[in-house]
Amino acid sequence: MSDYTPDALIQNKKEVPSEFNTIAKRYDLATSLSQGYQQDLQTSVDRINLIGNEYLADLCCGTGKSTIACLNNLPNGKVICTGAKKIEDIEYSLKEVVNRIKSIGVKTKTKTNIEIQNIVALFELEKELNLSIISKGLMLENTSYEPDQFPGLVYNIEELGAILLIFSTGKIICTGVKNFEDASKAIEIIKDKISSISAL
Repeated sequence: MSDYTPDALIQNKKEVPSEFNTIAKRYDLATSLSQGYQQDLQTSVDRINLIGNEYLADLCCGTGKSTIACLNNLPNGKVICTGAKKIEDIEYSLKEVVNRIKSIGVKTKTKTNIEIQNIVALFELEKELNLSIISKGLMLENTSYEPDQFPGLVYNIEELGAILLIFSTGKIICTGVKNFEDASKAIEIIKDKISSISAL
């Protein structure tokens, strides 16, 4: 790529990761030669007026200098891992991130705690659904169905903290729960409700 304007980056988004890696090496060299660069970064972070409980989004790329500056003001940092499909993947990713942070001179706790905040589960009924009938059958209780704005029916199970996205293809996405048991319960609840109105 020779053009790095926003439009060019969007149009050639598949090439962006490799291009970034190429540019990052030059950036790393430039920052390592700049004696006052770290202090300038720290000054910038200080001006943000962080109070200590914010979340820091770090892509784990480059020199890590900006990470050091932010961690000085966020000593009790948390790492959020998304997209993992099993606990082992989370543990591996966390270990990699901790090693990267240690490699730039930041001290970390010897023991880390993993807390699951949200599980996203996909279930397929293998049958097409009439969402309009289901919406009327549920009598709008904890239900939102606006096909002009969103192609799915949203059903909220408050006692589990679960939000179900139900699609006409028969796919159901469950989110908001913190364990697999509640995800299974939520799916069974909606299956029973759909069956009770003869829509399954």
